[in-house]
Amino acid sequence: MPAGLTDIVAIAAGNQHSLALKSDGTVVAWGYDYYGESTVPAGLTNVVAIAAGGSHSLALKRDGTVVAWGGNTAGQSTVPADLTNVVAIAGGDYYSLALVAASGHSLAPLLQARTTGKEILLAWPMSARNYNLQATTNLTDPNSWATLTNVPAMVDLQNTVTNPISGGGKFYRLKR
Repeated sequence: MPAGLTDIVAIAAGNQHSLALKSDGTVVAWGYDYYGESTVPAGLTNVVAIAAGGSHSLALKRDGTVVAWGGNTAGQSTVPADLTNVVAIAGGDYYSLALVAASGHSLAPLLQARTTGKEILLAWPMSARNYNLQATTNLTDPNSWATLTNVPAMVDLQNTVTNPISGGGKFYRLKR
């Protein structure tokens, strides 16, 4: 493992190489590099998930696209040009897999909530692109939902927002 490697939120291991996803959305690789599996493409950013195959590496970007590099003897590092809306990736010895949200549908992201004293911490997956965090105090009025303007922070591959707890009940949701 490279010395001084910090802020890691995910790891993956191939046959003789390893990957680490940092909290800033960049990837670090080390180990065997005969096929280029440990040579991260220049400028690779906004990564939300990683996977390692036998001699190749994969990165899922926030926009739902996939970047692959390394061994390609069976086409495992050839990403189809029209591959979009990817929500998960995996790699094997000589293959790569991508889970794609169905056309017109998406996998509903899970919104998690936790109170911390006088604040509520809300978190949802980084892979939940194009969702807005909304809040209301009135569930009977469908027009009362307001999009929150807090800029989410990335923590452990999660978008996170902290809001003060005040007054009566407040309800939250993710909405496209």
